[in-house]
Amino acid sequence: MKIRDRIFYYYLQVAFIVFVLVLTSCTKEKNIVAKQRIFDLLKSYDLEHSTNTLIYYFIPLDGCGECIKTSIEFVNKNFNLNNVDFILISQLKKSYNMNFSKDVLKRENVIIDEKQLSKIYELVSNKPIIYVFNNGKIEFIFELDDQNSQKILGAIFSEFIE
Repeated sequence: MKIRDRIFYYYLQVAFIVFVLVLTSCTKEKNIVAKQRIFDLLKSYDLEHSTNTLIYYFIPLDGCGECIKTSIEFVNKNFNLNNVDFILISQLKKSYNMNFSKDVLKRENVIIDEKQLSKIYELVSNKPIIYVFNNGKIEFIFELDDQNSQKILGAIFSEFIE
């Protein structure tokens, strides 16, 4: 191998390492910001982050599509899951009552975000999103859509649901 080729491959390796470091630091920074915004949202409803909560599942009820319908069905069947907080977002009060029973809406782990802070804090857009925590940090973020919602819910919650 020529010296020029060795130098080229060396610089290529360095560039790759720098790229990976920048990419991971950006993701890490976004996760830190999202974590703080989740805690701010909870605080604004006089709630605190519980160390037992591993999953925050944000559901914008004013959205449309199969992923919203799937998410609503999931909450109605599994609202009693431990370690999961369901954040329901809508401008219209009737959206909550039309889609969920009083038993669901009374649960401590069901948070009604009628101020739409989730959207203001850019934690969710028009599709459901799931933040998975591990050791107090966001480990995964899953945005659901019409094609992946069933698969993602099955994968994430398979250990929680019998």
